[in-house]
Amino acid sequence: MRKIVSGWLAANLTLLCVVAESRAQTLANWEEKKPASNSGFYVTTKEMPPGATVKIKIIKKGNAASITVCNYIGLNIISTTLKQWNSNALGEGQVLSYKLEKPTKVGVYVGGINFWLKPSGIVQNEGFHRMNFEGGWELDTKIEGESF
Repeated sequence: MRKIVSGWLAANLTLLCVVAESRAQTLANWEEKKPASNSGFYVTTKEMPPGATVKIKIIKKGNAASITVCNYIGLNIISTTLKQWNSNALGEGQVLSYKLEKPTKVGVYVGGINFWLKPSGIVQNEGFHRMNFEGGWELDTKIEGESF
């Protein structure tokens, strides 16, 4: 009886660790979109579920610009701004978050009125993606939430 209980306990602790680790991972894969030679943004490769949270950590703050999370509908078209943070209120190390209300193909861009900074590469790391933009911006971005 003792071996059965200890085996059951070990199996459940292992399962608990796997579940905790999987929740720390990002739900999203991202791709660059460059509708013009001097602008662009990153977009998830598929819709994210309602209740998922977009988290963005500012690693390096570059030129004056805002960070925007938007709804991407395809063909390099952003239909609506979901959340925007003004450059004056942003600092390195700051974490921004936005909870999705409905299934959304998420776009992230850095820019201002009538301009977007061009993406300059994305690197997948453990649990997040490092998004780089011209003008010196670096953002660690992930989407967290329950499974699909």
